[in-house]
Amino acid sequence: STTTVNLLMISNAPGGSGNDILIDDITLRGCSGDVSCTTPCQNGGKCTGKNTCTCPAGFTGTTCEITLSKIVCNPSCQNNGKCVAQNTCKCADGYSGATCEIGSSGLSNDRYTCEEKPVFQITFGAGSAAYSKAKPSDFSFSTTYQQLFEPKPNDGQFSIVNSVRPDREWDVWLNVPQDHTGDKNGYMYLVNGDYNPGQFYNGTIKDLTVGQRYEFSVYLANPMAVSGIKPNVVFEVRSTTADKTLLARLTTGDIPEDKTITWRKYGISFIASTTTVNLLMISNAPGGSGNDILIDDITLRGCSADLAQYDRLIVSAVTALHASILLMSCLGDVSCATPCQNGGKCTAKDTCTCPAGFSGATCENAQPICNPSCQNNGKCVAKNTCKCPDGYSGATCEI
Repeated sequence: STTTVNLLMISNAPGGSGNDILIDDITLRGCSGDVSCTTPCQNGGKCTGKNTCTCPAGFTGTTCEITLSKIVCNPSCQNNGKCVAQNTCKCADGYSGATCEIGSSGLSNDRYTCEEKPVFQITFGAGSAAYSKAKPSDFSFSTTYQQLFEPKPNDGQFSIVNSVRPDREWDVWLNVPQDHTGDKNGYMYLVNGDYNPGQFYNGTIKDLTVGQRYEFSVYLANPMAVSGIKPNVVFEVRSTTADKTLLARLTTGDIPEDKTITWRKYGISFIASTTTVNLLMISNAPGGSGNDILIDDITLRGCSADLAQYDRLIVSAVTALHASILLMSCLGDVSCATPCQNGGKCTAKDTCTCPAGFSGATCENAQPICNPSCQNNGKCVAKNTCKCPDGYSGATCEI
């Protein structure tokens, strides 16, 4: 515990008859496995390894010096995120960002209308040979798994096949005679999950439209015929910058076993905040017995808000406009020489009342939109540009 010490040997027996001793080779050696902490553990912490403190409940830090009740995240974590260290949020599933402010939704379903023509789609092709010789690079993606052309892939391996049959080679798997579209020669991406999380798919997508919503989807099936570890997949959208900023994240949960092969569509929808992103699918279950998965039709589509929602908005706008006309006819000369634009209402002579997001004499100026919105009283001064008040910083004034 200090750089200088006194070493002593002291007689611990009375003199007299006996108590004689011979001494030789007085030695001091350094030893490995030293369980010592240069800085003592605080608040009841125990030194359990070299310079390693095990802290009691309610404390954390290298020497247990931090009281958990004093950990503060400013601004606070959102959407049920937990403050696990100073200004560090652990986000609930489906959220990301410094304060968990970015929501990641699943498939568009009836909330959005996605374009029929995809931005890209990987079907893995078709052929009569049981194993395709095509490689991930042929489809413009990479994987941490090892490709096997035959026979059955083991943990950490994959094959591109046009069928799976429960013979001696495939004894624990269901009979899968065709891909998810019903094509008997259609190839599928068969992955035998590794013991450690690995990337099934890592693809870079360019030329996205900032502010546009996209849906990244795939058809997945659990080929296991017997009970085992169920596959679980994480979808991630990351920037291509050096820090690989997480833009969106969502998990499938356990993909169930069925008596016959059952394909289910999974995915994530997100709003592009940059023109180039990495799309990833990552194993979220341990390997071993089970955690095998079939993958088909990896797709990215552009989406827009549900047209039915637009129809309802148009009906509401027409109804409101009709009511305004009736009101003006009762009030007398309430007219605007230059018509109000962008849904603005003429509420007095040559006076427009503008809806949220617009300003100007005739509501002709569209105010900038920041998505995600500015926090902590920050002001949106240009598209996706926040002006932060004193004491705050960051893209959305979240810091």
